Amino acid sequence: MRLSNLLVRNENMGKMLLLLPAMAYLSVIFFYPLAKFFLLSFKPYFTLANYYHFFKTSVYMEVLFRTLLISLEVTLFCFILGYPVAWLLARVSPGKRNIFLIFILLPYWTSILVRSFCWMIVLGSKGLVNNLLITTGLISDPLKMMYTNFAVVV
Repeated sequence: MRLSNLLVRNENMGKMLLLLPAMAYLSVIFFYPLAKFFLLSFKPYFTLANYYHFFKTSVYMEVLFRTLLISLEVTLFCFILGYPVAWLLARVSPGKRNIFLIFILLPYWTSILVRSFCWMIVLGSKGLVNNLLITTGLISDPLKMMYTNFAVVV
């Protein structure tokens, strides 16, 4: 093995070791609540009765199915939107890449309250989308977009 390959590999290993404390911290923050929640699901006694009740009740199964369907839609939507953006970012010059990244990250710098209110303005019954559709004559009555699966996915 050449010395240069060994040095590059050791340098990469050092970088990975620097990530170890952050990964341990995030693992504890993520896995501790999951483990605690999992153990709580067996209360008051260590039986599978709560799981049996969950899978037997149709309302819970409907909510579980709807959650899985929405998560699948969001994953597909993010892949369809994210892959071309990632491809573009990988191919542009570093200066343009920084500008694109600023535009991508800009919505995350606003608070969740402001973003939620903006979506209410856009998707409301008298919002921008409905006004545009009514003005162009595509629809005569406003569409119900708020409080639907479509709004959750968006």
